[in-house]
Order: sequence, then C-alpha cells, then structure tokens
Amino acid sequence: MPPQVARGDRVAELDVLRGWAAVLMVFNHVGFAVLSPEAATQGISGALVFLGSFAPVLFFFATGFGAGLGPPARWSAVLDKAMLLLLADFLLTWRLENTTPRLDFFGFIAISMLAVRVVQSAPRPWFVACTAAAALLLLRYVWGAALDAPLEGYGLVRWLLGVTPHDAVSYPGAPWLVYPLVGLALGVGWRARGGQPRTLDWWMLAAAAAVFAAVAGVMAVRGASFHRWGGVAAAYFACSVVVVAGFAALSALLVGRLPRAAAVWSLGGVAAFAVVPLHYAMVHGLARVPDVSALVYPGLALAATALSFRLSRWFETMASAAAPSDRPRRWSWIAIGSLAVAVAVMVGLARAGQSLLALWVAALAQLAVGLLFAWRVGPLAALKLRGATSVNSASPKRGERSSPR
Repeated sequence: MPPQVARGDRVAELDVLRGWAAVLMVFNHVGFAVLSPEAATQGISGALVFLGSFAPVLFFFATGFGAGLGPPARWSAVLDKAMLLLLADFLLTWRLENTTPRLDFFGFIAISMLAVRVVQSAPRPWFVACTAAAALLLLRYVWGAALDAPLEGYGLVRWLLGVTPHDAVSYPGAPWLVYPLVGLALGVGWRARGGQPRTLDWWMLAAAAAVFAAVAGVMAVRGASFHRWGGVAAAYFACSVVVVAGFAALSALLVGRLPRAAAVWSLGGVAAFAVVPLHYAMVHGLARVPDVSALVYPGLALAATALSFRLSRWFETMASAAAPSDRPRRWSWIAIGSLAVAVAVMVGLARAGQSLLALWVAALAQLAVGLLFAWRVGPLAALKLRGATSVNSASPKRGERSSPR
C-alpha cells in the first residue's frame, strides 16, 4: 500500500514538490559521483545531471511556498529552525583541513526562512515579496552585471549582488533569494484560493514558462553560459523558471488526478530534511567505485532514490513515534548530547584519516538534528521547556497550600 500523500495540516502538492526536488538532488549527486567528467556533462546522462542541478531551486521555492500557506510562524520557532539548519550546514560542509564557516544548502534555507518571515510581517506580504524578488533580479543581472571594477572584499553587498564567486558561499543572495520570495507570493495566493487556483492562474503560469523557455532558447543559440555555481548565469535562471513551473504543475496534476502515483514522490518536511544526509552517505560510498557506464547510471540513481526515500520516510515515522510526550526537556537534551558525541567522533575519525567513516558519522549527527526538528525543539524551545519545568515544579499540587517563604 503506498504512503499517504499528506496528513493533517500538510499540503499534498508541497510534499510532492519536495519529493521531486529530492529526486533531482539524488540524480545530480550520483551522476557526479559515478560518471566520468565527459558522461556527466554530455549526452542523455549529462542532461539528467544538469536537470538535477535545479534541486536547490525547487527546495528554496518550496521553503517560501510552505511559509505562505499559513499564518506567520512565531519568531522563536523560526529562530530555532534557523539555528538547527546552520548546525546541519556545518555538519554537511565541515572539513578538517578547512574549518572556515561555509554558507551552503541548509544554511541558505535558514536565511530564506528568516527573509520570508520578515516579508510576512509586512501589511501586504504578496506585494513586498514580488517587489523584493524584482529588486534582486535587477541587482544581479542589471546593476551587478554593469559593474566594471570588482568590489573590494566580500561582504553583504557582494553577497547580495551575487556577481563574484566565493569559496565559502555556495548561494549568494541574488538571485537565490528570488525563489523563496516568489514561493511565498504564490503560497499566499494558493491559500487565498483555498488550494483551488483558477484556470487563469494556470494559463499565466504556462505563459511565464513559455516566455522564459524562449529566452533560454535564444541564449543557448547565442552560446550563452548555463553555469550555476557562484554567479548564476542568466540563461540558467531562465531555465530555472521553466523547471519550477513545470514541476509545480506536475505536482498539482499528480495530486489531483493520480494520487497513488503522487504518493510515490511525496516527502514530508522531516523526511525531506533526512533525505539529504541519507543520500549523501550513499553518494560518498558510490564515489569510491570506478566510473560506471552512462547506461548504468539512471538505474543506479533510481535505486539510490528509492532507498533514500524509504529510509527518510522511515526516519520521519520513527521520529514522530518517538516524540517525547512527557519529560520533553530530558529527551531533548539526550538528543543534543548524542549530537555532541557524534561531532566528537567525527572529528576523531577525520584526524585518523578515516574520512569516509567521518562523513557517515556526520550524516548520523545530521539525523540527530532531524530529531530535534521532528520534536520541534531547538535551543530557544529547550530553554522555554526548562523555564516551564521550573515553574511547574515550584507550583503547589492540587490540594496543597503554598507556604510563604
């Protein structure tokens, strides 16, 4: 029996979109791990790897879209999630030979959540999100592209412009923040329509995809670059709009017409988090094998996708079942303590030259972070639980009278 598409207050289309993002991520990383450089950039295998490079686009878009589906979250909850994501980012990118802090996938999701929450505080979040997205595009592809001389250093301005690559920054503000901001705007609209967009809305989405597809086609004919890392090429951004529109429409179509098929690709929030370290553990193992044939790669990527999906869903189910109903503070600190032990073991293995084992331990540490996500307990929530425990222990029980101190 296939898993349910969504449960409770979850939105089925969002879960399916997360699933497609995870599929693209696995295909991209497996391709670079097992294919030769030529096979990873040419032919059908190269096309699949290139399509997989849009996984962060879908993930960041889903971050904003999910936020727009409901009222603004409490700032304490957003800050807790952001701190946990930054910790997961450290575990994802940590290297013994280079301990410089990096801004990578999880860290940028943290920034996206904070940016989206700020926009949600505005009186008209839909308008502010669209205006901010347009401003970021102007910064990157008009003002930033017109700069003749490079700026000195790498600070907030350079990060916002996104024109100068930096080793410690995988995702500059422009244009990457456009995706969660547009996702927020569309999420607000989806919520206003009660999850039932008008036919006109779908025609507008199709028109936008057609326009950007034409732009990307013209750029390709003129020999434009489709490079993603560092400063995102304009042609790549045009393609990304088409990819987002296509997979968003596909997700809605599957949920509405083929719910059993949609369930195959559905991932809840905790599972979507867990699939990142789980698939990386597989990819690091696959990277040790010699280059495989381009004909074998799709089957290998599908197998890695199926296994990572099954494990991530199991983790989400297990985390939900193990959520502490009583003494949450104690269990939260047990998870935090286990995380600290895992980090210490990871460092020890890395210093001993066991890099693969260290990476696998780092994946386990990220899953410990995932437990805190599932239990909705971060640093601020843990302190709040501590305060609540102190108040409860100091309060008199029923039938007892408190004595003056």
